[in-house]
Amino acid sequence: MANITKATAPYLVDRRIEPKAGSWPAAEIIPVGSPCYVHTDGKVYKSITTTTSPTLVTLAAYDGFSILGAKAIGDPVTLEGPGTRVHITETTGIIIGNGYWISATAAAISDAIVLAGDRPFAVGVSATDIEICRNPG
Repeated sequence: MANITKATAPYLVDRRIEPKAGSWPAAEIIPVGSPCYVHTDGKVYKSITTTTSPTLVTLAAYDGFSILGAKAIGDPVTLEGPGTRVHITETTGIIIGNGYWISATAAAISDAIVLAGDRPFAVGVSATDIEICRNPG
């Protein structure tokens, strides 16, 4: 189990559906290419396995994927959902068909399950790209 090494500037390759409606303010600096969740305070935080979904405690809190991130607290964050393909790494570390999970490191992407009962939020679709596959939960 390891976290994947993200590209310096991940980018949107393709989107089958529009991003989750609206933008929310960042509660913290969000690195580019990060799984995130919207807290009950209405702000976006980096996903981490130690913060679970309020309704499904076996799942890491996750509401979408921020491609651009947030450079400062309060910056607007747009969350991409299922069907979004993201160029995430410059290396050939992505395995086609492999699931990718929320990591025990905030905003990181794990190549293996970390939280028992969790579901992958993305799947590998090329050597450098992932596709978001998980709905919020």
